[in-house]
Amino acid sequence: MLGGSKLLNDPITSSTEVYTTTNFGSNLSNGVSIKESGLYFCKVKFTWQDTSSAKIEDSNQAQFHLIAGSTLVAITNAKVSSSMFAQTLCGIAKLNVGEKVCAYVHTNTPGCKLNITYETIKLRGDN
Repeated sequence: MLGGSKLLNDPITSSTEVYTTTNFGSNLSNGVSIKESGLYFCKVKFTWQDTSSAKIEDSNQAQFHLIAGSTLVAITNAKVSSSMFAQTLCGIAKLNVGEKVCAYVHTNTPGCKLNITYETIKLRGDN
């Protein structure tokens, strides 16, 4: 239990998109839109799908951001390699209808394909 909050039984939304990195890309992903205002547990998972078209070197880095609405919720760095692994970021944010949970990927390795999976779970307080 988190501060007296409990998870609701059914409002879990999940969506996956394919994202292709650009050199020092500063692009937001499409993300998912919030349909009901409230407090949300937000999770985004970055899974490297294909790095075959990328030139992998020791200096390759990636930085992943989880953005909820206009707030940077979580950030992490990872080394890009041909045997890349998944990264998951989580956080809690108060969101309004129409705001998005999305990702921002910054890397010096263009041409990598990522599966970005979003999961949002609406929280409620005990009254």
